[in-house]
Amino acid sequence: MAIAGLVRNPAGAAPLRRPSSVRRTTTIETSWPDGPDRPGLMVGRGRDLLTPADGSAPAVLAQSQFRMRISDAREILEIEVSPTHPNAANLCGGSGGKSNRNRLQAEMGDCEGSLLYQLLDDFSGASLVCIWARLLWQEITDPAAFRLLLPQIETAQVHQVDVCIGLAKGSSRHRRTGDFTLLDDFTPVPDLRHPLDPEGWHDFADAHGPQSRRSRRIDLWLEEPGTIAVDSAFQDSAMHPQQGRIAVHEYGLSGAVDRTSGVLARFEPDARILPYPECPAATIEAQRMAGLPVAGFRNSVREALPGVLGCTHLNDVLRALADVPRLAQALDGSA
Repeated sequence: MAIAGLVRNPAGAAPLRRPSSVRRTTTIETSWPDGPDRPGLMVGRGRDLLTPADGSAPAVLAQSQFRMRISDAREILEIEVSPTHPNAANLCGGSGGKSNRNRLQAEMGDCEGSLLYQLLDDFSGASLVCIWARLLWQEITDPAAFRLLLPQIETAQVHQVDVCIGLAKGSSRHRRTGDFTLLDDFTPVPDLRHPLDPEGWHDFADAHGPQSRRSRRIDLWLEEPGTIAVDSAFQDSAMHPQQGRIAVHEYGLSGAVDRTSGVLARFEPDARILPYPECPAATIEAQRMAGLPVAGFRNSVREALPGVLGCTHLNDVLRALADVPRLAQALDGSA
């Protein structure tokens, strides 16, 4: 059912890679191979790819992966990471949210700025959205079992007030009446992979049954000698038993980072798919980040855009810009 005022405009496939550019792609895919009442399997994958100016074969700069078992409470039960890190096992017992990011910083802060760190930093958001994916699948395929979960779901909703601009007190989400449903909060989306650029994304997992996927792409190139151009895309999607791939969140972002100062010189966030009419207003508040050094965004975004001033998903788009200066170093020898 269409709801007036909702953003439903997926961008589709990634653009073709530019010569002399770096592309980072990451995915976090969650499934429940042992059944919906058992811990989920979360697999994060990422790749940094340099596309040379002369049209020669792209060069892989970095690849990383993690595998986790996670509980319904978003607790990390088991973890393996590649490349290995001596403190990775200490992340077990942590759960999604600020506390998990604090634990990540304490245990693995020595690899902040790396591809692996970005994947693990994204666990907090991915572990929340994956619950939506599993519940939506249950609502469609087993309505009776879903109804048994309604008291638990509605109790959780009560505690989600003022956590972001879309869930502000008095928002349309909290004014809904009648039976709770997840059937209005998504739109079908096309494949992110461009048919003319098979190397433009790393491999995706085959999806069978309920599965969520958090996807991220960041393209960098030198717009002029002192400016790093950025084109970024972000999507939270899931499998629908009849409609295939659907998404609940999607943002684009274009901008530029001053290479000397490291500040975000300009940027334009683009809301593509969002669940509630209030959500796009977050793109206005996000302008608070203009003129700030991107290297500190993992902390400064949380400080500048807390609660109803921000959208947790747009905040994650901005946080990932922290690695732009380090990624851009690979462009120096690409011309």
